[in-house]
Amino acid sequence: MAKTMPLADLARALAPHAVAVAEQLTGAPPTSRGGRQVRFRGKGSLAVVTGGDEMGSFFDHDPEGPGPSHGDTIDLIANLRSCSISEAASWGR
Repeated sequence: MAKTMPLADLARALAPHAVAVAEQLTGAPPTSRGGRQVRFRGKGSLAVVTGGDEMGSFFDHDPEGPGPSHGDTIDLIANLRSCSISEAASWGR
């Protein structure tokens, strides 16, 4: 049986690909790019951090969602797919 990568290591490995993950899961290109953030959706309510210590993290302020969400790239996958962290990690692998 293959050894599974720990979640923290997987999150670090996915971080440089967070924008591509968001594009794939939202089905849309970014609405704006600036500084160390790329934004998605009409009013830019989904922000993905593209540089620095927070690279790969996201903030989702979708007014039609359950409330503000944030976290690493695995959390981003879970948020956009409306699935568990375990399912998000499997998708990310």
